Amino acid sequence: MEIKILDPNVGIPMNVFIIIGNIITLFQNVPQVIRTYKVKSTRDFSSIFLLMRITACFIWGAYSIEINSLLMLINNLITLLSTIFISYYKTHEIIRDYKNKNLSEYMQIQNNEAFEKPKPNQDYNNQNDNQDDNQDDIIVSL
Repeated sequence: MEIKILDPNVGIPMNVFIIIGNIITLFQNVPQVIRTYKVKSTRDFSSIFLLMRITACFIWGAYSIEINSLLMLINNLITLLSTIFISYYKTHEIIRDYKNKNLSEYMQIQNNEAFEKPKPNQDYNNQNDNQDDNQDDIIVSL
């Protein structure tokens, strides 16, 4: 297996564009990885997006191995690693939210059982009595 850095099927200018594109793609992930690490939040990311990105990286990685392109392979490996890093935080955030939701639902159930619930018929009857009194006052004043 011979791995080529430059693509012999295209000219020098296109190889330069390929290298520049790969460098940009390599560094496009750095700011997001740093932000995710500092903030420890991935609320902005869709789980489906991350899964699709990981799948695409595997496919492009396999293709780059097939055509013996070192630059494409490195590019896809770094994109794959940064996506796995972000997915790690996304998974922990989903698990934490799930646990917090279950805990808050449990606490809500406990609080509802601790307090006595008012009888709905009693409140309804009191409102009707007040309305009848107000109607009598209006009739008398006419």
